[in-house]
Amino acid sequence: MIKIKFFAILKEITECDEMTLELSQGLSCGQALFSLQNRFPRLHPILSSCLLAVNGSYANPTTLLFNDDELALLPPVSGG
Repeated sequence: MIKIKFFAILKEITECDEMTLELSQGLSCGQALFSLQNRFPRLHPILSSCLLAVNGSYANPTTLLFNDDELALLPPVSGG
């Protein structure tokens, strides 16, 4: 099981700031994102531009996830 943390617009769409996701050991961040898109279809256009962090270190879609990992999804921000 991994913990997923949502920030900014992602929190609004999912209506939570974090959740757990049951994944098979050794699946990639990209596969976790695919699972989230199925669960929350409104995330689809945003996830491809998010920065990913696993256990506090920047990651990419091919980074593998293991039990008790934390995946943070950081959406792009705009200022004004």
